[in-house]
Amino acid sequence: MVDVRDVADGILSALEKGRTGESYILSGHYTSIRELIGYMAAFSGKKTVLCIPIALAKAASPLFSLFAKASGKRPLFTSYSLMTLESKSRFSHEKATMELAYEARDISESVRDMVSYLKKEGCKINRRGEIKRTKNSPQKRFSLQGS
Repeated sequence: MVDVRDVADGILSALEKGRTGESYILSGHYTSIRELIGYMAAFSGKKTVLCIPIALAKAASPLFSLFAKASGKRPLFTSYSLMTLESKSRFSHEKATMELAYEARDISESVRDMVSYLKKEGCKINRRGEIKRTKNSPQKRFSLQGS
């Protein structure tokens, strides 16, 4: 997980300090979904949602997909999203830190700022991780979940 503000700063640093032909990974710190949900619950004042073992989620994923198709709603998770979560992709931004002075803030700060912004905008986060906007907002719904 990485804060978009850090990525934007990293891109600007790469333009100013980066070497021609080099690539830089502007990643953040590894954060588990359980930690992310915990931060969201803590900063939003909501209860945490149940985290189930990945094996159980994999077994249930075809049922969630069928239910989603029948109800016309997006599934809570898919086989692909579970595969992505299980990969535990860990990327190092060490090179960007050394050459660009890139720094990634702690994800808890990012989540706190996001929840604060959403509250200010009159949005609410439901138990599915979807963000509901007020009627007066031009966009009715968007989600933290991948498509």
